[in-house]
Amino acid sequence: GIKGIIHNGQVIQLNAQGAGVVYGDNAITTKTLGTHTAHAGKHSVTGPAAPNLTLPNMPSSETQTDEKYVTSKRGGQARENLPYQLAEAGKRSLLASGKTATDGGTDITRDTIIKSLNLKLKDD
Repeated sequence: GIKGIIHNGQVIQLNAQGAGVVYGDNAITTKTLGTHTAHAGKHSVTGPAAPNLTLPNMPSSETQTDEKYVTSKRGGQARENLPYQLAEAGKRSLLASGKTATDGGTDITRDTIIKSLNLKLKDD
């Protein structure tokens, strides 16, 4: 399986059924409509402090990159015919929009610079 995921962006937001977390603007914000539970062998809160969180720059290349998102259900089945919009982070103009294909994938966008992208799903 996947051992880790690194995604660099100005803001990363994860939402699922009334709960979410936002990483960005020098903060981590959690939200929930229900109960917030934390489990840990040890828990500590320190601050105020400003730890060094230097992140790498997004790479660039002369080679054209193909960028595509693929969506799936919890059981791994493809989410086909799911309306979506794909835009560069912080920009209003869309790079792609439509409905996901039978593999759950968006259209492929091509560029020579790897950019932070926002994928907006419109679940029925």
